[in-house]
Amino acid sequence: MDKPSRLSYHRCTLCVILAITSWTTVSSSPKEINIGVVYCDRNATIVRHSVSKALEYVNKDNQTLKDVTLFGLQKYFDSYPLLKRAISACDLVSDNVAAIMVSDSCKSHLKDIFYITHHLEIPTIIADHFFIDDIATPYTISMFPSQRLFTHALMDVLTYYDWKDFVIVYDDILGFRDLEYFFMASGRESWKIKVKKISIRALGESVIMDVLQDVRSSGIRQIVAHCHHSIIPLVLRYAMRLAMVNIRYSWVFTDLQASFANIEEFQYSQVNLTMFALGQASLHNTAPYSIHGDWLTSLNKENGLQEMLVYDAIRALAQALENMVKDGRTIRTQTKMCSGKEIEVVDNGAKIMKYFKEVQFEGLTGVVNFTRNATRDDIELTILGLNDKGLQPMGIWTKDTDPLRLIASRRNGTFVFGSQPLRVTTIIEEPFIMERHNADEKGLTGADRYEGYCIDMLYALSEMMDFKFELELVKDGKFGSMDENGEWNGLVRELQDNKADLAVAPLTISSEREQAIDFTKPYMTLGISVLIKKPGEAKPGYFAFLQPLSNIVWVSVIATYLSISFILFTINRTSPYEWKRLSDRGIVAKADAGNLDYLNSLWWCFGSFMQQGVDYSPKSTAARVVGGTWWLFTLFLVTSYTANMAAFLTITRLDTPVRSVEDLVSQSKIMYGTVVNSQPLSFFSSSKNFLYNRMFSYMDSTPGAIVQNTSDGVARVRAGGYALLWDSTVNEYLVQKQPCDLMTVGSTFDLKGYGIGLPMGAPYRDDFTIAVLKLREKGFLENIQKKWWTDRGECPKTEMVGTSDIPTQLGFDQFSGMFCVVGAGAGLGLLTSLIENLVYLRKNQIKQRKKRRAAQKQGLPYNGVRYGSRLAEFDPVDDRVSTV
Repeated sequence: MDKPSRLSYHRCTLCVILAITSWTTVSSSPKEINIGVVYCDRNATIVRHSVSKALEYVNKDNQTLKDVTLFGLQKYFDSYPLLKRAISACDLVSDNVAAIMVSDSCKSHLKDIFYITHHLEIPTIIADHFFIDDIATPYTISMFPSQRLFTHALMDVLTYYDWKDFVIVYDDILGFRDLEYFFMASGRESWKIKVKKISIRALGESVIMDVLQDVRSSGIRQIVAHCHHSIIPLVLRYAMRLAMVNIRYSWVFTDLQASFANIEEFQYSQVNLTMFALGQASLHNTAPYSIHGDWLTSLNKENGLQEMLVYDAIRALAQALENMVKDGRTIRTQTKMCSGKEIEVVDNGAKIMKYFKEVQFEGLTGVVNFTRNATRDDIELTILGLNDKGLQPMGIWTKDTDPLRLIASRRNGTFVFGSQPLRVTTIIEEPFIMERHNADEKGLTGADRYEGYCIDMLYALSEMMDFKFELELVKDGKFGSMDENGEWNGLVRELQDNKADLAVAPLTISSEREQAIDFTKPYMTLGISVLIKKPGEAKPGYFAFLQPLSNIVWVSVIATYLSISFILFTINRTSPYEWKRLSDRGIVAKADAGNLDYLNSLWWCFGSFMQQGVDYSPKSTAARVVGGTWWLFTLFLVTSYTANMAAFLTITRLDTPVRSVEDLVSQSKIMYGTVVNSQPLSFFSSSKNFLYNRMFSYMDSTPGAIVQNTSDGVARVRAGGYALLWDSTVNEYLVQKQPCDLMTVGSTFDLKGYGIGLPMGAPYRDDFTIAVLKLREKGFLENIQKKWWTDRGECPKTEMVGTSDIPTQLGFDQFSGMFCVVGAGAGLGLLTSLIENLVYLRKNQIKQRKKRRAAQKQGLPYNGVRYGSRLAEFDPVDDRVSTV
């Protein structure tokens, strides 16, 4: 060691991690690599915990390490004198150090560390979040992106937001050094930048308020905060006191660990807040990083990014050494001088560097790979925005992103879209999405090639929300369902893979899909209906004239007819004022005595029923009461029969083989099914209803029951012998299209709604929901539904009649009141007949008493007049004699 002056001049505040390798080429036992943890702060428990945890996971991973085992050694570097620290470093290097990993604990002494490792040709890994562009050597490897790369990303975001006048606030933890390249590069832009420093280490928290007051007084409302993630909540709290956390202010935080800061208290403030995260944010989790299993549970949220970088660094080192073993390489040593003594050090550090640069895997911080300069310049940065659900991904930035594309950003409380068009995925489904006639001949491209309900709605939304869009059909032609491996396909997969920003299609909202993507509120309500081929017209039977009335009504009418006839016959025999008794007394001719016998009573009732008269009619009050109620009954019956018969004659009755889902299941002539990977199929497969579960078992076990798409299903329905279980809205449209040979049967079931699909956690979901509700309230959605369904119908209404439109027979319930009336009339007639007999007898007694008195006055005996053996009696009406 010939230049000890290059060793550190400042107290070491974080840690140095040394990878120390002992190698025996003749041993057949697994190779052992010792990972030494060198730290300068006795309280550096986070680093020690991270390394221990990472070693545990890497050693358990048989795919990463098969022939190598890692062990950890620790050494503490205190604020030794310069020479003493050099000796400690040489002691570690003398144990055949293969590589050194450095965290930002030695940020102020990196030049000295790099000098030693470069002199000894030992690979040095920087496993923390800071930039080393200006001090890197051929033997340094950074797990963090370069300062040049991050500056590029930051400038792209500021350019996208079209900031011209803003303030940069930085603290004395991250420092100004990280912004040096930004200020050099920003000279090409016409930006007006003011810089403010928060000396929180020197002056404490109170300085934050002073700095923010200066920013507020300047009138600038766009702020770039280059602050350590630990003080971000503190900065926002002070800013909130000054009314700087609302829709009028915009903040961009540059610390890549900012997404770990606890800012839940600000998510409802509508502030325009942007952050960066290393790696692509997982759309399945609100956490900005995709973290493996129980590592997440033990992750220190205060320094999460540091722990993840340590894990990826150790895994990269292990993979590089494993690849060397597979290639038959060994780690050679040689004797060198260090701090005045000879030590054995690694001789082939250049080979280790070569293998390290060839490493590539999916780590906790995204894809881990390295450039020729051993930097991670191929990384992805996730740009996060804050809304009422917390931090949500707005876009992905890479070095090849030109121009930057963000899904949306917040402005004045609502999300607005940039110049880049939204990527909209859809699927052909009439009448929602249809290709225009002669689209190829007219040279139409993009959205211009298509028309339909969803196209009209999409254009209305783009005009209302001020965004452009590009429309593409989903490649696999599927709506989206999950396979047995838990993988999605179709429209859902497009949104999951971030290949589309919206799915505007007849996409059914379901609980299963809600776990994979987001939906707006439904723009249309629907269910599942049964589509079958329209059968031929049913031929009327010989007794079709009986159809207007049910069988029980016809039986009741016949019974009533016979009963009324019998009652009239009884009254004729018993009433003194009816044809039979009048004939006996000689008042009417003997030939008229049988006018209301039973046969003639039947004839009289039948004539009345047929609205025809006969030559005679009842003479007594009792018989006329019965006859009047019978006339009223027949009047109501005949008019009801005539009206319903007219309905039966004007409606075309179809010979439908099935009329409901239950009929479909119980028969075997017609095959039924639905579309593969669709919501109806998911409904049947997951339903606990016995009927629907039975239907799924049939479809699943019957070859050909499940079709590939709607067009195939409709073609099979038209061919006959097949019923398609599909969305009711689509079936209603198909029924109205030529050649008018389709119909739906039964009632709609499994009511649900169509919604616009969005990626999980999309920050603009609520904005689209509000827009859809506005279109519904204005009547726009109703109008375009009428446009595509009703106005463009091609089938006459008489040809679109289903089984539900056929008039029903009139049952006993409709006539029960009239049956009660005619029954009451019959009872009243019989009572009247009894009264007539009593009145007649009373009048006869009075007549006889008068004659007896007249005989007594003349002194003649009065014992009545006898003719033979029959008693002569006087008629009370005319004094003619009648016999009984």
